[in-house]
Amino acid sequence: MEDQLIDKDELEEIIGEFITETADLVDGAVRDLVGLEKDPSAEAINSVFRCVHTIKGTSGFLGFDTLSGLAHKAEDLLGKMRSGALTPRPDVVNAILRSLDVMKLLVQDISNNGREGKDISCLLAELEGIAENKDQTALEGAGGIPDCKAIEKETESLHRRQALPIEPVVGLGEPSLVAPPRKEQTVRVDVRKLDELMNLVGELVLGKNRLALLNASLQEDHGTYPASDTQGGTQVGASLIASLTEATHYVEMITNDLQMAVMKARLVPISRLFNKVPRLVRDLCTASGKTVEFIIEGGETQLDKSFIEALHDPLTHIIRNSIDHGIETPDERVRKGKTAKGAISLKARSEGNQVAIEIFDDGKGIDVSAIKEKIVQKGLIHPGEAEKISTEEAINYIFVPGFSTAKELTSISGRGVGMDVVKTNVERMNGHVYVNSRQGEWTRLTITLPLTLAIMKALLVNVGEELYALPLDIVLEVIRRKEGQVKTVQGHELLVLRDLVVPLVRLSKVVSGGQEAAEECSIILCKTADRPIGLLVGSVIGQEEVVIKSLGEFLKSVRWIAGATIRGDGRVVLMLDLPEIFAHFCRQPVAA
Repeated sequence: MEDQLIDKDELEEIIGEFITETADLVDGAVRDLVGLEKDPSAEAINSVFRCVHTIKGTSGFLGFDTLSGLAHKAEDLLGKMRSGALTPRPDVVNAILRSLDVMKLLVQDISNNGREGKDISCLLAELEGIAENKDQTALEGAGGIPDCKAIEKETESLHRRQALPIEPVVGLGEPSLVAPPRKEQTVRVDVRKLDELMNLVGELVLGKNRLALLNASLQEDHGTYPASDTQGGTQVGASLIASLTEATHYVEMITNDLQMAVMKARLVPISRLFNKVPRLVRDLCTASGKTVEFIIEGGETQLDKSFIEALHDPLTHIIRNSIDHGIETPDERVRKGKTAKGAISLKARSEGNQVAIEIFDDGKGIDVSAIKEKIVQKGLIHPGEAEKISTEEAINYIFVPGFSTAKELTSISGRGVGMDVVKTNVERMNGHVYVNSRQGEWTRLTITLPLTLAIMKALLVNVGEELYALPLDIVLEVIRRKEGQVKTVQGHELLVLRDLVVPLVRLSKVVSGGQEAAEECSIILCKTADRPIGLLVGSVIGQEEVVIKSLGEFLKSVRWIAGATIRGDGRVVLMLDLPEIFAHFCRQPVAA
């Protein structure tokens, strides 16, 4: 009987699965290995061992000998740790972590070029030396370990990169290390196909809105025909209108269900991002000589896969700043009456159609006086005005490109490239960043993101003769304006509502260059990170599901506008960028 060979398409599919699953295994091994230093339990060691053993077996089967050999050496160290012959001391853990980094680089080579292309003899010699309990310094001096500078440079680049492009497919469901003896319950789909599907659903939503508008117009124009009137075909017309209404409602229901199904298919647990952070914290603490208790909560919170990848860079900048600028050295903390070990928490939670990510540290907080001094030095504000600006407004200057109050540069941060990148990247995802701080005590940075970019619910309002859309998820309340509700204090308009005094923005001034509209009868109360803010508009049309489109490169500099949508009647409606509007027009603090 002739041997059955695997054809090219089948082999490519197998290698694609191998690349994706190996990346997941490496990430899992890194997470467990970092936790191993805090809790050196047998189960944690076994978990890392299983991941590396699986990588060794699958890479060897596919003929990737370099990767298989590296996994074999790392497995030897882990085997000695399992047996108790080797303790998980820092140099051992560091060596295995470097091995996992290089495994990622090898998998990246396989994904990009179809083959391995790195000389890892230096790393193999280091692992072998540790396994045989040889003195590493003596080996290096005697030339027993080859030069590792090339591979070290690549691993450093790996950590700086936003995300590794080694996942050609996205899994709908978590892969299992051991295939269960039952029918496969998941399927891997190219993420580009999901993007295309989401775009098509967006167009379908526009079509649904168009159909609903036509149906409503038809009912309004023709009214309800009397059931007894059979002359001139009016009874037939009434029947057709009734059938059209029923079909419209059915299409709306199916479209909504399809939209939700496609959105859920793109959602993945945010733990895929969070699980990479403990390694970053460990490395930064080692480099800075600081100690940190790191806490993660809400890893099960789900977010669009594209957001998970785009958040890697902003989150890295924030954590770097927290450790470098926020957390003090153990000696300094003790002098201040704090515990020697600092605390950083990373939390995620769902808030309706949004996800909030919170990074908190109990460090030195933000020095507002230093910020005011710096913005005067940089010529961003006149000296006399610096004392008048609020704490909130001063803190927001940390998002100015190139802004830094660091007295000296470090290997971690302080070059003024960071917080502006955070703000820019988050806003590209229609998200927002808020910072609160108490000097000497703590800093809390909150990122809010929509579940998905493409489709959202909006509130449509009239301002003058134009129609605008607002994100519905930040609307708290719609109020009919009453006499005496709006007061003016020091040139700023305030809304007096029950026991609240709320800053007020006339939307007509924003969109028409300072001119007020004749009729402004409705007030929309919106939530922000620290207080509600009111919007004065002409009238409220109602809520509608909209598909948000970018204005494109040519119009990207238009102020106050976040995007545009097309209504069912073909009319283009602009989506307002409320956080930017609030940041510009509500700078003065308001006392309740």
